[in-house]
Amino acid sequence: MVKNIFLFTGDDFLRERAVRGKIAEIKENSPEPDLSEVHLDGEELDNERLLEELFTPSLFAPGKLILIRRADRLPEEAGLIRLLEQGLPQGFFLLLSAEKLDRRSKLYSLIAERGEVEEFPRPDRRSLPRLVRELLREKGIELTEEALRFLLETIEPELHHLANEIEKLALYPHRGPLGLEEFQGLLFGGRGPGLFSFLEELGNRRPQALSSLRRLLNGGEEPNKLFFMIAGEVRALLAVKSLAGEGRNSQKIAAETGQYPWLVKRRLAQVENFSEDELIELIYLLHREDTRIKRGEAEPEEALHRIALAFIGWDGESSQNGQLAPSP
Repeated sequence: MVKNIFLFTGDDFLRERAVRGKIAEIKENSPEPDLSEVHLDGEELDNERLLEELFTPSLFAPGKLILIRRADRLPEEAGLIRLLEQGLPQGFFLLLSAEKLDRRSKLYSLIAERGEVEEFPRPDRRSLPRLVRELLREKGIELTEEALRFLLETIEPELHHLANEIEKLALYPHRGPLGLEEFQGLLFGGRGPGLFSFLEELGNRRPQALSSLRRLLNGGEEPNKLFFMIAGEVRALLAVKSLAGEGRNSQKIAAETGQYPWLVKRRLAQVENFSEDELIELIYLLHREDTRIKRGEAEPEEALHRIALAFIGWDGESSQNGQLAPSP
């Protein structure tokens, strides 16, 4: 029996990717030469409109494919349940997409019984490399292991952001795997050297970091990318300082953290500029600023400026106490 009801839940990016794939699969395998396609929003949908779409064939095609996004916000699940219990007309397909749908609900149980349910947990740092490799393979892009690791360390670990960068790479004509240096040039354009100099200035607590930040922002660098890279740098510095404090040498630190050996050597010198408490406080500061940005209480550019000041703006008393000097 051909299934015609599908539910997709979980991570936004993976869910949307699966929906697109299922629509393509249905169209390819459908006995109907044409399927009309209707996209609906669960929050704005009422039973009357749903009934109309589910049981009214198109004037131009005998079959119909209906996608309801935000299905978890349907005002009345009972109406949809009754319709599904009756069964969809021949040649009709219903796809529902929701961030989460209670597994104990009657709607979920009915779809699981009569159709298919696909759940996509939010990727973590263990599953992310595999998913990124899949995205690269889909676009026909090959990266060396060094370049892949750099991509994962540099770009915010959100699949939307990673997919955007991979889309840009797909526009670049290239044969064979992209190496680290060439990949860095594509990822940052002419801003690469300035970006890495900025991170080095932060690690060395140089005031020039403020003017470097201003140049990067004026040059079009994305604030969110800078924010993520700074956060990653602080976490890396803290890991290096912690392991060095336990007596690990640079080779062991590189092996345990997965950082490049040359970066570990550079960071071993930089962590002498910070106490462990100071690095922890910087992580808290980054978290606070991230929360303020998401709440609309701060602009990303302003937050980056405060963070840069926190790196270099120590006064004697604050430094001795292992606390950041107050931002202006």
